[in-house]
Formats: sequence, C-alpha cells, structure tokens
Amino acid sequence: MATDSKEIIKKLMMKWISVPITFGVVCCSGAIDNLPENFDLKKADNILLKDYGQMAVYLGVYSGIIGGLCSDKLSNVVSFIIAAVLALVTFIPLSFLTESTGTGAMVGILFLFFLAGVASSISVLTAVVSVVRNFDAGRSAILLVGLSLCYDKLCPNMDHSFHEGFFKDASKQLYLIVVGLVLFLTFMVAAFAMTKVELGKILDAVSEGLDGTGVMIFVIS
Repeated sequence: MATDSKEIIKKLMMKWISVPITFGVVCCSGAIDNLPENFDLKKADNILLKDYGQMAVYLGVYSGIIGGLCSDKLSNVVSFIIAAVLALVTFIPLSFLTESTGTGAMVGILFLFFLAGVASSISVLTAVVSVVRNFDAGRSAILLVGLSLCYDKLCPNMDHSFHEGFFKDASKQLYLIVVGLVLFLTFMVAAFAMTKVELGKILDAVSEGLDGTGVMIFVIS
C-alpha cells in the first residue's frame, strides 16, 4: 500500500511539474523571436537581414508541420533533444557572425535563423501537447494552453528584460552564447522531466476535480 501511495504521489508530481516546465520552454522562445535584434540591421551589407531576418525566424517558428510531426510521431525525449541541439548549433555559430558582412554570410545567417525558429516550434508544441495529454484535454488543459499563449506573447519582452538586466554591457557574442546554453539546458531538462502520466481512470477522475484549483493557483501567482 505504501509503495502504491508513493507511486501515485510521484505520478502527480510529474504531472504538475510539466506545467512550470512548459511555461519555461515557452518563455525561452522569446530569445529566438528576438534573434535579428542582435545584428546591426542598419549596415548596408545587412539589407537581407533587415528585409528577411524576422521572416526567416517566423518561418521556422510557425512551420507547425515540423513541430507537429515531432510531437505526434516522436517521444518527448527525442523531440526536446532535437530542439536542444538545433538551439545550440544555431546560437553558438550566430554569436560569431554578428559582425559578418557579404551576401554569403547573410544567407547563412538567415538559414540559422530558420533553424532556430524550428527549434522554438518543436519545443513549444511538444511542451504544450504534453500538458494537454497530462490533463486529459479537459478544462484545466484549455486554461493552461491559454496561459502558455499569454507567456508566448510576453516572452520577447522577457528576453529584453533579461538582456538589459544581466547583460546590458556584455558583447552580443557573449549574450548569444549564454542564451544558446540556457536554451539547450532548458530543453534537455524538459526532455527527461516531461512525460505522459497515466493515473488510471479512478485517480484521473479524482485528480480532474482538483486540477481547476491547481490551475487557479498558477493564474493568481
């Protein structure tokens, strides 16, 4: 009996820990949205970035078919690891390209912007889908998705605050390296912490009655 109780508590903890991790993953996507701002768009050589930089990022972010296929066909572990690797192999090279010029370099940067956007798409969709599955697509899941969307709209400003608060005097290169590492570590934590929790029909019914209270705590806080 004691073993069963510990197992139930563990499953409930894994279910609810997916909520703050989802919000953390969504907030991290703000750094990807703001990628073009780390480059001098006023330079004549950077005309491609000025016209198409944000478009390249959003093309990756809103390429739902890629993120959707990962969250549907792959496990959370694989999906988040893919997102983590993409974040690392885009931010680190980009940190050394902030002062680059020339058409070839600009095309390469645009491609890296797109890959970073794909990392955002995969991570955010996988996280949100995991929460919906853990809360059995009920009313609480709908509220949590709504909260995630709110964070998604605020995340670019969160990135600005993080930049101004901790790296105001740091070089762009250092900032991009740090952010790349933060994204990588966040996605790796999510890969092994976010799992599908099966409580069973009876416990699911009991849990569903208390989920609303738990969600309201997140809303208020």
